[in-house]
Amino acid sequence: MAAKLGHKRIAVVALDYVAGHEQADGFIKTFMESGGQSVEKVLMPLGAMDVAPYITRIQGKAGELDAVVAILWGPGAPQFLKAWQEYGLKGKLPLLALGETVSETYLKTIGDGALGVVSWFSYSPVLDTAENKRFVQAFNKKFRKDPVYNNHLGYLAARAGGEALKAVSGNIEEQGRFLEALRRVRFEAPGGAFRFDDKQNAVIPTYIRRVDKVGGKLQNSVIDAVQDVDQFWKPPKRS
Repeated sequence: MAAKLGHKRIAVVALDYVAGHEQADGFIKTFMESGGQSVEKVLMPLGAMDVAPYITRIQGKAGELDAVVAILWGPGAPQFLKAWQEYGLKGKLPLLALGETVSETYLKTIGDGALGVVSWFSYSPVLDTAENKRFVQAFNKKFRKDPVYNNHLGYLAARAGGEALKAVSGNIEEQGRFLEALRRVRFEAPGGAFRFDDKQNAVIPTYIRRVDKVGGKLQNSVIDAVQDVDQFWKPPKRS
């Protein structure tokens, strides 16, 4: 947002509990390190359905902002996006979001109000790779619907455990060998290259996505990617 899009003054709308604070504070810290100048933080209760007070706060600051970031999930996320359009902010201010805010689960509910929202996430079901196409096809065949982010997380967990089991020929009783094999696991997942860092946290790509309508259906199209994102994200060096 700061280095590539040039936004310097933003508002961040996040959920007012531990996970929301951590996501928002991590984003704000890196935004400021990357050239951002000011942030208005708006905290919304988890599960809030009346989003008017938070939208109107942003409306009052609109003239001072370059963009708004929504870090939301749960029932408040689609409500916020629908209100964003109803209150006339859509088209006036760029809206960017955590991928969960525009989850494929919500897109039918939100409708065209979600069009154009740019988000970041480690997966999209329309990611154009051979591995993802195989995954989506198999998932569709079994469950008659497209996978979403949480389904991909489940795949990563099962595949990592399975690869480690293969490496020790199924001898999980040899706990030391199994854990060492798990640390060394690397594979090409539907969402891209997967591995663990030396602190055993997952390292995977993050995708920049945009809500588009393709064939009459809303989807999160992948427009950019940041490879090998770990827990200690550092901003790109600027000249």
